Amino acid sequence: MASDGMLGLIAGAVGGLQDAVIITEGQRGPDGLRRIIFVNDAFTELTGFTPDEALGGLPDITLGPDSDRAVLKTIQDARDALVPVRVELVKYRKDGTPFWAELDVVPVLDEASRCELFLGVMRDVTQRRATHRRLLDTERLTTIGTLAAGVAHEMNNPLAYMMLNIGHLQEELPRLIASAHDPERWSELQNSVHEIQNGASRIAQIVRDIKTFARADSEPSEGCELLPVLDRAVQMARSGMPACARVATRYDQIALVRGDASRLSQVFLNLVLNALQAIPPTETDRRGVEVRTYESDESVVVEVRDQGVGVPPEVMPRIFDPFFTTKDTGKGVGLGLSIALGIVRSLSGQLEIESKVGEGTTARVSLPRVLPEQVASQRPRRSDAPDGSRLRVLVVDDEPMIARSLERALKVNNDVFTCSGGKAALELLEASASYDVILCDLSMPGMSGAELFDTVARRWPGMEQRFIIMTGGACSDAAQSFLDRRAVPRLDKPLDLAALRALLDKARATRSSS
Repeated sequence: MASDGMLGLIAGAVGGLQDAVIITEGQRGPDGLRRIIFVNDAFTELTGFTPDEALGGLPDITLGPDSDRAVLKTIQDARDALVPVRVELVKYRKDGTPFWAELDVVPVLDEASRCELFLGVMRDVTQRRATHRRLLDTERLTTIGTLAAGVAHEMNNPLAYMMLNIGHLQEELPRLIASAHDPERWSELQNSVHEIQNGASRIAQIVRDIKTFARADSEPSEGCELLPVLDRAVQMARSGMPACARVATRYDQIALVRGDASRLSQVFLNLVLNALQAIPPTETDRRGVEVRTYESDESVVVEVRDQGVGVPPEVMPRIFDPFFTTKDTGKGVGLGLSIALGIVRSLSGQLEIESKVGEGTTARVSLPRVLPEQVASQRPRRSDAPDGSRLRVLVVDDEPMIARSLERALKVNNDVFTCSGGKAALELLEASASYDVILCDLSMPGMSGAELFDTVARRWPGMEQRFIIMTGGACSDAAQSFLDRRAVPRLDKPLDLAALRALLDKARATRSSS
């Protein structure tokens, strides 16, 4: 039993601490137990147990079903060995609510090294653990985003030459069919190619979706077509939900909006996912989600309305707080609405949430509209009657199949030369700088497309205007910086053959007029 003097001295020293303090006997009583001999006011505030209720009782008054027994054994082993210990475990308040506690237990010894009492200092670390867990989840999401961008990049190269070859076959097959002795068999072959192209196109769309959500593009925030963005967000959201989940769309004709597709996709993917997850799993056949667009004054409005459980009034003030979530662990980190609000506000828009418990929630996004005359057309048009002159096209790509596929697809109307990297391209340019178009991959080992572009601009001023950059995504910071600062035509892999030919027609027309 601790002396009254020692107990009074320690109690006076720790009684005013903001952390909860609990002192137990150093020696076991006749019943083999150590009982509580002091608690401070902070202990009562934290646990709800008054001194009258705690004194003389056992330390396990704050334990419950989720208190880890292995951690409790660690505490007991430390007590038996008379060594300090720090642990974290679930504790319970008097009303039965759990909380995570960080607990320090320190033995207080007398001059004979005999334990007079155990001093316990306890603090609530529930919020700290939740924040740490969510930071880990955020880091995991970032890693997944990086991985997704890398996967998309790796898929793009084989997709690129698949799509190019399929496009070439589709152009050649009609002529072969017309001259064939057995048109029916040739027609079946054409159908097979069409089905292959359909499958490859679906994979290509998946890759574009992954790239969109994995990393935001840095294109100018002007003139975005919103309906394709919404369709993509709905498709991506539904892919992770039960097949019976219902999403209806009701689109009015709307103007372009200020913003870029990647950032807005992140906004609407989050809103549609939230709406779908708000519907009880047992009621997806009766309740659904509606995505609606319309114009109001100078804005374009998108509403995502669900027939879910609704948001309680006491929760509404916190829905935009970072890391605040009502979802189960592992189903959300509480950043989605906060990020969405930041993106919308950065585009001079508004995001509002209305909800009624038991009836559902409506998320309303208003974005400034952009008139067509305010936006220069970004779509290259293929000339109706190209002059027929052949272009000298240099293809620079470290993927041999892409280079061969481009050569095969373009050689009918152009003289195509290929090389496998930036240094090889420089050697060809040193020998003959008479190429009309330089079709160059951005990410290559050795000398990148950006480095080749800058070198050409220094050695042959003006020739850099002949570049068309191909990129498969997953750009390094340096490559992304290059795209941001250089107004160079860009094609994303897998390549759209029609878009590429339109750029070549533009180059052909420029050469003819010069």
